[in-house]
Amino acid sequence: GAGGMSKSQVSRLCAEIDERVNAFLDRPLEGAWPYLWLDATYIKVRDGGRIVSRAVIIAVAINEDGKREVLGVA
Repeated sequence: GAGGMSKSQVSRLCAEIDERVNAFLDRPLEGAWPYLWLDATYIKVRDGGRIVSRAVIIAVAINEDGKREVLGVA
């Protein structure tokens, strides 16, 4: 239940999540990835008071050690 959360608590949590997401997206990519998959899914988002469909693209790769890693999301 998030029913009892105030607007300021939601804003604070969103700011913390934004920091983590930006750190993830801005991290340096090092090493080699012999296999790379790009996939997309469409989600509904609010845009200027309207609900529109937007693509979320996900890049997933396998590194040389065989470990799967999400490289990025856009």
